[in-house]
Amino acid sequence: MAVSQGDTVAAANAIIKLLDDVEYRKKMGEEARKSVEEFLEFDVYNAWREIFGDIYGG
Repeated sequence: MAVSQGDTVAAANAIIKLLDDVEYRKKMGEEARKSVEEFLEFDVYNAWREIFGDIYGG
């Protein structure tokens, strides 16, 4: 759910939709959890090692 910056009416309507629609809230929660799980699976340490290894020939 996205609203334009400064669009308070759209923000209020988005909040009302979340408050009124249980299934929509559940769906958003499930999608957020999947997003976090995917992020946590990403190995940041090795990604940085790879970048610096490429830069410094290691």
